[in-house]
Amino acid sequence: MQHEAIPEIQAATTLEALLAVKTRYVGKSGLVTRELGSLGKLPPEERKARGAEINAVRQAIQDALDTRETTLKREALDAQLASEAIDVTLPGLPLPSGGLHPINRVYDDLTGIYERLGYVVVEGPDVEDEHHHLVCTRCGAVRDVMPDLETSVARRERRDFTITAVEVIFRGHCDTCS
Repeated sequence: MQHEAIPEIQAATTLEALLAVKTRYVGKSGLVTRELGSLGKLPPEERKARGAEINAVRQAIQDALDTRETTLKREALDAQLASEAIDVTLPGLPLPSGGLHPINRVYDDLTGIYERLGYVVVEGPDVEDEHHHLVCTRCGAVRDVMPDLETSVARRERRDFTITAVEVIFRGHCDTCS
């Protein structure tokens, strides 16, 4: 039995074929297992000698199986490494380009929501000078540009801030983008 098993083990070229040989000889219903099961039918004098003989054959087959399995696994790994070889002289993969800042993403999402609700989103300056604040650039109308800007219609009832040193106005209720 050992003389038949060893050549079959050496002839196995894949792990699946090796598993088939292992099942045939030392599996649950394999040839060696059946021989061990038949020991109970032998007389006690022969049982001990035949059991040692069968165990030696089983050990030799198992050793050959383990050796061949190690060899096949190493060959499979070598083949995989050869097929997946990396040429280190090639340029690397390009890095992904950057994306929008999270605050800009949220702003864009909110703008889209308001537009779907029917609002018109208009972007404009947060700080304006006196002239652009009092002249409507959207419709071209000139509001009450008076010498005394503090009493003009555009300045009455306002609740915004003015930096008088440079005549800069933070966006109020009558601006270019209202």
